Amino acid sequence: MLRIESLPFRIIAVITALVFLSVPLMAQTTAVDDDYIKGKSDGERDATALFGWFWAGFFLGPLGVLIAHLHKPSPPAGPFIGKSQTYVAGYTEGYRNMCARKQGRKAIYGCGTMCLIGTAGWIVYRSVNGLEWYDFQDDNLD
Repeated sequence: MLRIESLPFRIIAVITALVFLSVPLMAQTTAVDDDYIKGKSDGERDATALFGWFWAGFFLGPLGVLIAHLHKPSPPAGPFIGKSQTYVAGYTEGYRNMCARKQGRKAIYGCGTMCLIGTAGWIVYRSVNGLEWYDFQDDNLD
């Protein structure tokens, strides 16, 4: 049987006290994390991308896609009223990252559309001039 004066008893008592004291701190951290995650998911849900990013990809090609991925707009201030700092930080991160993804996707669609139109134009040009679109032997490169 352990006596109160013994070293093992004191070690067990200190460990037990530390565990019980750390539980409220862990609960508070979980609440902060939940607030951050809620803000992040709300920001991702509210993120939008303008149709202009399609035209950036269309006219600028890969450069437009790069710009669309790098540009991260600021979120609107409306959802922040009465919210905690962790919610605002989560919302801002989620909004910016999702906007960049959506903008990049639209720019990729624009770049792909321009590639398809350019390829179709090249095929039509070669067929109108009596050249096979796949045969490069008829070209005069002199």
